[in-house]
Amino acid sequence: MYLDGTLRTGGMDVVYNVRSLREVLKAWRFSLGGGLRAWANEELGLAVDTVGDVLDGSYERVTTVTTDYGPATVIGIEDLIVKRLGSAKHWGTPTDMDQAYLLAKSQDDRIDWPYLQEEAERARVGDYLAKLKTLITKGSISKNNRAT
Repeated sequence: MYLDGTLRTGGMDVVYNVRSLREVLKAWRFSLGGGLRAWANEELGLAVDTVGDVLDGSYERVTTVTTDYGPATVIGIEDLIVKRLGSAKHWGTPTDMDQAYLLAKSQDDRIDWPYLQEEAERARVGDYLAKLKTLITKGSISKNNRAT
């Protein structure tokens, strides 16, 4: 949604009643993957992480989009960036820093930067947000200047 299809991860986190969601995923031929929360459907090339029934972010910042299959509620851009920064820092996933950069660069005028800073500090990724801001100022991200 935020990148108009230029970045497709093949996965999504779903906030919903986990027991109910598991039943739906089984009916859609998803199977439990390598983790305790990750379900995958190889035929669709899609993974779903059942994160629970409480959003780790702001409910006031979510956006609902209409799809061919019904409405979908998407996490706010700031919370999504914090999530990517956390993954880059704690899991060492360089592509997540790339994703944070692409999200921030493409949505710069929509981002509530004070909120983003506050949430980054709360999530203990303020240092990675500072690196992200530097990359945005430079205007590019490459293998040689990744923030990880």
